[in-house]
Amino acid sequence: MNLSTLKTTPSVAIIIVNWNSYAHTRGCLASLRKVSYNNFKVVVVDNGSQDGSDKKLEDEFAEIILLRNNENKGFTGGNNRGIAYALDQKFEYLMLLNNDTEVEPDFLDELLKVIEGDTSIGAIQPKFYFLNNKDRIWNAGGIIIKSIGLIRTIGENKKTKGKYNQPKETEWITGCCFMVRAEIIRNIGGLNDRFFMYYEDVEWSLRIRDAGFKLEYCPSAVVYHEAGMSNKNKLKSKEGYINPVVHFLASRNHLLILRKYTPWYLVVPVILFQSIKYGTILTYFLVRSRFKKLRSVLLGLKEGLFSNMI
Repeated sequence: MNLSTLKTTPSVAIIIVNWNSYAHTRGCLASLRKVSYNNFKVVVVDNGSQDGSDKKLEDEFAEIILLRNNENKGFTGGNNRGIAYALDQKFEYLMLLNNDTEVEPDFLDELLKVIEGDTSIGAIQPKFYFLNNKDRIWNAGGIIIKSIGLIRTIGENKKTKGKYNQPKETEWITGCCFMVRAEIIRNIGGLNDRFFMYYEDVEWSLRIRDAGFKLEYCPSAVVYHEAGMSNKNKLKSKEGYINPVVHFLASRNHLLILRKYTPWYLVVPVILFQSIKYGTILTYFLVRSRFKKLRSVLLGLKEGLFSNMI
């Protein structure tokens, strides 16, 4: 894209959370050095790393703004620290960007061209490919099937086709790369810290839509993502690779969203479908003797159903 097609060059704060992940964050920052758009700053929030990665990143990338948390405050807490900084510094756009991503040099140009051209768009996302399999899509937008309470990614593991190359409105945006107008966040607030991680991007998306703005998918902007880096253990145990805490957070947060956003006339089909879905998950963990995961899902379901509404 020719930058002259933009009437202005609005400021963008790109917020990246690091937690004991020097290699991934370094790769992301190295790719951002090649970005063609020039009015942006990278804000790295270190979430209490114990591996010295914060100091190494600070030494290697003098251009970043490094904020340090004393403890791991999760995806929500880490990003909210960066969001607060960006709002205080009067950036016009905020972008959440996962540290296990790499970007194409023109991705910001493409996103800004679309969102600056339509004031009804509140937030926008790129097209994602797998970092280690760049001919396969990781995410081409999100869909919510309200009748059964299913929240899904569009295009996952598909080869790129015409339908994934068309700009379109999307129902939710992944927090992997989520660009939003700062003025909206001043009004609706940042991520919900109660979520810690998982489904916080869906909840944020729905709040932006409730404020009267559209969410847009921009396929001409491309980001590559090493999916699943944050929720897997390096070594396989009898419980598998995925940490049981992931299942607690995912099940709890999913139900919190369903409780808030399911219309009354869809409550029965949503309950029926979700009962079958979670019953199948629990049965699988029981058969595989993955009792920590079984307990985590049960605790997540209990808290999602009976704790205070979001």
